[in-house]
Amino acid sequence: MKVRVLAGAVVAAILIGALLMGQVAVTVLAVVACMIATYEYVSVIFGYGAKRRTAEILALTALAVANLLIVAYWPALSAVGLACAFILIFIHNILRHRHEPNDAMYQIFSLLYIAVPLGLIIQMYSLPYGHLLIWLVFVISALTDTMAYFVGMKLGKRRLAPAISPKKSVEGALGGLVGGIGFSLIFGIILAKAFHVQLPLWHYGLVGAVGSIFGQFGDLSASLIKRKFNKKDYGNLIPGHGGILDRIDSILFVIPVVYLYAYLVS
Repeated sequence: MKVRVLAGAVVAAILIGALLMGQVAVTVLAVVACMIATYEYVSVIFGYGAKRRTAEILALTALAVANLLIVAYWPALSAVGLACAFILIFIHNILRHRHEPNDAMYQIFSLLYIAVPLGLIIQMYSLPYGHLLIWLVFVISALTDTMAYFVGMKLGKRRLAPAISPKKSVEGALGGLVGGIGFSLIFGIILAKAFHVQLPLWHYGLVGAVGSIFGQFGDLSASLIKRKFNKKDYGNLIPGHGGILDRIDSILFVIPVVYLYAYLVS
């Protein structure tokens, strides 16, 4: 437990430091996270070893990073970037005589699952309140996870999705929802008092609720993939937490919710 808490504190410190430094630091962190998460995802799906298909892993990672940056800085070209990536993936599989469509589908999915949301979080800096609301992504995700964990530990009796994630409970999910809403409201009050962001408080409650629900489904979705391929974690980079993708699985689903809100109020 101590190792898990310490590792979590280090990750949180890196994230907070990047957020405080601004867009360039967040971009660097997002790119690094995208590269590692894509590698972890590919390793789970295809079972790539460290010395197997290295060129393919690097190529897919490069496509992921390219699409992340296009979404982040040239959003008008996002559809073109994804279309080109889809075409290149199919060409690659055909030339390598891999005629199973699922191979290409899994590779394409990695771009939509990992690269696009991480690109959106950088794109938030172009919106009027984006540099502040970006914090809400992590408030919702972190506090939902934390509240779900502790409430589930203390009160959890009814299993939420036993076939996917046996330890998650209905009580924990409700606790996570309350945490996401409550701390989003607190965040809204802080923005109003400290930064004079005059947005209706109920907005934060609504975004917190939707983001919390989406985030919990993000966690379950990641578990669903791992369950299919008989993996416990996506990696072991973070002691006690698994891989990078294990830590950002809920964040990836919360980002579009907060981004959409930031866009609508801009």
